[in-house]
Amino acid sequence: MVITLMNRSKIADNATRLLGELAQPVVTRYQLGLCVFQAIGTLPDLNPLETYTQCAQDILQRGVLRPIAGLRPSNAFSLIGTNAQDPRVLACGIDPFCYVSHLSAMEFHGLTNRMPEILYLSTPAPKDWKAFALERMKHDLGDNVEAYRDAGLPAMQPTSFSKLLGKPVHRTASVHYGAYRVYPDQHLRVSTLGRTFLDMLRAPELCGGIHHVIECFQDHAKPYFRLIADELDQHGSAIDKVRAGYILECLCGLSDARIENWKTLAKRGGSRKLDPAEDYSENFSEPWCLSINVALPTE
Repeated sequence: MVITLMNRSKIADNATRLLGELAQPVVTRYQLGLCVFQAIGTLPDLNPLETYTQCAQDILQRGVLRPIAGLRPSNAFSLIGTNAQDPRVLACGIDPFCYVSHLSAMEFHGLTNRMPEILYLSTPAPKDWKAFALERMKHDLGDNVEAYRDAGLPAMQPTSFSKLLGKPVHRTASVHYGAYRVYPDQHLRVSTLGRTFLDMLRAPELCGGIHHVIECFQDHAKPYFRLIADELDQHGSAIDKVRAGYILECLCGLSDARIENWKTLAKRGGSRKLDPAEDYSENFSEPWCLSINVALPTE
């Protein structure tokens, strides 16, 4: 069936309505394709790809969707009538599997008074991203997923970006099951408080540096100890627990049965360091079997 101007306008209207129902500031090319595919509805004899191309052009010409600066124009758009002026919101809309992390998450949770000049994000490794995308498409399309893909309509694909609204972006590959919390009213995904503290231990260089990490633990670890300890017990490695235990016990003055349990994970004869990014130091914590390769204020 050849698409008539009337059918084309009707499909574009229906797709526009579906876009509005998404109630989100960012629409990906895949989501636009999904809305057009759903809007075709009772006109199954139309060529889906040709219909998508023509209707997407109509929707863009109407100004319903607008290109996002710094991205390939066809990859993602901002939706008219929404506020898409926050790089964090744009990032979470463009990459449906990323979340705000490290120093940016510390700022969100009020753990730091620093204003990060870089937006820090965590996102799955490419292989995992592809698997998550396929599962999401199966969820969205159900029995129609093969028809959608066979028609050549836009699939869910990762989008590369190094800046958003002029702000540099740093993305870290992460296995992130349970690592973030969704804030639907703000259109954000942010690492949980517990995971944010764990990230400080694993990558202090992405969290303002080891000295800032220690300051944040000293300022905030006591009220959040249960969340920190739960995250470490569930997802922390032995060295994560040793680093945390040393900071919590020796630098924050905290004591707890779980901290004592982590002390049993200390191993002599190794090269474990408090700051994983810095060189080994002879300054050594015997109870924690840990090189204190950091100049501490109390020394």
